[in-house]
Amino acid sequence: MTMIPVFETASIDRSTLYQIEKGNPSVSMGAYFNVLPVLNLQEDFLKLATDDEFGRKLHVILNLKKRASAEAFNPINDMLWPQVLLLSCHLA
Repeated sequence: MTMIPVFETASIDRSTLYQIEKGNPSVSMGAYFNVLPVLNLQEDFLKLATDDEFGRKLHVILNLKKRASAEAFNPINDMLWPQVLLLSCHLA
């Protein structure tokens, strides 16, 4: 598909489409949402909102490590480390 039908169908300027192609972070989300259906990518965007179990586990591990390293010795943190190790094993 050429550039002209994409920006015309998406109702955006040619320069906006060029900025999207370059990955310019200042382009509005609305412009992206207008382009997605033209390229038949609207369903792929919905996949971004699916449950990310791996990401949640990784987030927990990283936050526990960060918090534990920032604090002095704390028996509660020592009790959490076996859980962190167990989660790490599941992610590997």
